[in-house]
Amino acid sequence: MNISLLEIFADALNAKFSLPGSASPEDQLKPSVAGLLKSAGTAYGLAVDTRTETHLSDHKVRPDIAVYVGGLICGYIELKAPGLGADAPKLKGEHNKEQWEKLRLR
Repeated sequence: MNISLLEIFADALNAKFSLPGSASPEDQLKPSVAGLLKSAGTAYGLAVDTRTETHLSDHKVRPDIAVYVGGLICGYIELKAPGLGADAPKLKGEHNKEQWEKLRLR
């Protein structure tokens, strides 16, 4: 993957988080992460697309992003607000722990 894709991603996040006012930090990540995935897919010759807030009703959970490659679902992404970390088992709070248990094997 071209490093410029990561620079574009970082610049987009920087611009988003420097806007005045308050908003859900986690929600602000969705468009930039989706754009990065699509751009990376293109760089590797893959048709990548995303949908946000996909409902997995059997598991009573809604991952932030569903990832499709060539029109087929290939995985899910659960975002966390900047600063919370990315080590899912170490996240605090019942909501985060329940999400992890529901999503870890999907």
